[in-house]
Amino acid sequence: MPLPTVNFDPSKTLLPQKTFIKITPEGGTAVSLITNDFTYDPSFESAKREVVGSDGLIRPDRIEPTKHMESFKAVIEDIKSVPAIFGGNSMSGIKRATAEVWITDPQDAAGKACFHIAPFKCLVSTDGSVSMKGTEFSKASIKIEATEKTLWDVDYTLPV
Repeated sequence: MPLPTVNFDPSKTLLPQKTFIKITPEGGTAVSLITNDFTYDPSFESAKREVVGSDGLIRPDRIEPTKHMESFKAVIEDIKSVPAIFGGNSMSGIKRATAEVWITDPQDAAGKACFHIAPFKCLVSTDGSVSMKGTEFSKASIKIEATEKTLWDVDYTLPV
């Protein structure tokens, strides 16, 4: 059997340049952040029905998804923006919010973002330590956990 034909298109690759994030805490004011260290971490759980196969090994014959979680991690250098997420005087916490994300690539056409994640409800928290070393710029890690499905747009046209 021959290998499948793959028409690789380098224009469909992504070298993230900047990720822009707008977090609007419940009852608060929108906070705009920028990062070049952004991670998307989806996970799934499923229910499986297993049977003994013809080789005597147990294998699933039916798999149904039961849980889908989506989370994001952003490493932020503008750490003075972090307290605005958590009420103005704290560097940590957990807050209900709405988030919107734009991921850009240097090859994006003018007025476009490689990916756009439409506004979604979430929980925002600090994720790990806040680095404040005298030899490098301070950084804070923010975790954004979606509480509803996220909707991604490809080659999104930015509003004028």
